[in-house]
Amino acid sequence: MLAHASRQPAVWIILDVRRIPTRIPVSDYPDGIDYEWFAVDAVGHIAAFTTGGSGPIPAVALADSETEDALDGFLLRLPVRGCATMLVSLPRPDDFIAFAERGLFAYDWADVHRAARNYRGVYEIYSRPTSPISISELPPQFQSLLRQRAFGEMQFDNSAFVDVRALMRCNEPSA
Repeated sequence: MLAHASRQPAVWIILDVRRIPTRIPVSDYPDGIDYEWFAVDAVGHIAAFTTGGSGPIPAVALADSETEDALDGFLLRLPVRGCATMLVSLPRPDDFIAFAERGLFAYDWADVHRAARNYRGVYEIYSRPTSPISISELPPQFQSLLRQRAFGEMQFDNSAFVDVRALMRCNEPSA
């Protein structure tokens, strides 16, 4: 599965002569890590988004790392409920297949693999579930978390691209 990084990368600094190590956040973006986050559409379907280490992440998805990590673990441990329809050819599609088999639409930030002139600036759908899971099937704490990043009128089942920057405030890697 994809790495799910800590939301608060840190460095050690010397605070005083006794050399007490203290964790100081240096970024609110997991730079260089293929991070996954989740959102819900207008009809209650859920999608997984993988950043490729550089895609935008809604600020609300980084705000509560403990619950986000719990949601990630919960969704990836769901039983298989259907088949995955892969929409792109990949050398290792395992993660995208696993998401879709558990009812999640799966999008990726493919720009990380493109030359700048071909940059699209959107998440692209890689796999679709044959049996989508609904937000109403999740425990209340996860429903609440996902409602903070509901994508208005968008429906994943007919959205090949998601421009998350146009939908909500995002955090991005430092330049």
